[in-house]
Amino acid sequence: MHADGGVVGRPQADVIWTGYGNLATSRWTYRYSDGTTTETFTESSRIRSATMSGNIGPMGFDPELSGGSITSFKSSSKSRTK
Repeated sequence: MHADGGVVGRPQADVIWTGYGNLATSRWTYRYSDGTTTETFTESSRIRSATMSGNIGPMGFDPELSGGSITSFKSSSKSRTK
């Protein structure tokens, strides 16, 4: 993005993420109550190691140097008042 918030360009992307290894999952639930209101927050995530290959504009990626991970994250909340 440009300093004023405008888009400078949109390079063509041709990228492949390849996951490997085990998928790790996590889930958390938090509950808060003050006697009148009860709030419940739930979060979950999934993560897996991955490599990336392909090109973004003129920049290429070497799969052996592109270690990273693929992650998804979800969050929700509910509020109940007596």
